[in-house]
Amino acid sequence: MAKTMRNVVITAILLIAIAGAACWLVLTGGCSNLALGDFKPFAGAQVAATNTLIDVSGVKDRIDSELRSRAQQVSDTYGIPVEIMDAAIDDLAIQEWKAVEKPETVKETGTYSVDANGTEIGITTYDDTGYVGVDAYGIEATLGVPESAQPYVELIPLLESQDDIAAIANGDYTQLLQLLE
Repeated sequence: MAKTMRNVVITAILLIAIAGAACWLVLTGGCSNLALGDFKPFAGAQVAATNTLIDVSGVKDRIDSELRSRAQQVSDTYGIPVEIMDAAIDDLAIQEWKAVEKPETVKETGTYSVDANGTEIGITTYDDTGYVGVDAYGIEATLGVPESAQPYVELIPLLESQDDIAAIANGDYTQLLQLLE
């Protein structure tokens, strides 16, 4: 009886360890490249876990709220009518963004780094504006971009020049002159 109970406990511990390892692999992408020919036993598991994490965290609501709360400030600073800012935020369709599997045919065109309130966010663009890669908080994901937001994806390379653009908008043309030299 004691031997049977010991075997049950050992088996339970092993199953818990295996389940924990499988969850860790799925969430970190460790098994996303595991394939047996064309059969990918874990395809979609990381994407589903990432979408669940995004939905549960409420990050989409926070991003949308933050953009809307700053629309007037951006309008005042850069002279862009607030109605245009609101329309652009609507076009971004934040609630429609989802983690997806990146198609093999999509090729990387650039990687950019952005400081978001002290957190370094990596952004990868592709030759298809329907996809954007994001590396934040140690999680890498490919996001499907809603059709209405795709024109804005083409503006991502301007992030590298954001300090220059802000300085020029504020009347500091020294950086513009340096760019023209």
